[in-house]
Amino acid sequence: DMDLSEVNIDDLRNNLRLMNNRPRKCIEYTTPKEELFGFLP
Repeated sequence: DMDLSEVNIDDLRNNLRLMNNRPRKCIEYTTPKEELFGFLP
């Protein structure tokens, strides 16, 4: 098991940024970030 309290916050933010900026086949090769902000006014 992994203790999340031991994770460096900067590493966590970087990994989240990498995941949310990666194009996904299931959403027609847009990024999750583009999908989210595409629906916001």
